[in-house]
Amino acid sequence: MTEGQSTPVRLLGVEAGGTSTIAVMEEWDGNGRREIIAGPANLRLLTDSQLSRHFRTIANGLPRPDAVAIGMAGAKRR
Repeated sequence: MTEGQSTPVRLLGVEAGGTSTIAVMEEWDGNGRREIIAGPANLRLLTDSQLSRHFRTIANGLPRPDAVAIGMAGAKRR
């Protein structure tokens, strides 16, 4: 937290690969780090509904973040 701020800053990083997904949340209030490990999430191998369900499962296991960064297998631009 920054001075005068009453709520923690929560940053979420997600690495979604062809074999597994790891979501790491850092809370800047001294509560530290939370991690969720889930199954694969290759953008080219999942349907939109499967991908949505995958991310919803992760979201349900963590507090709402202030910022999110996601790296995904299969997201390469041509």
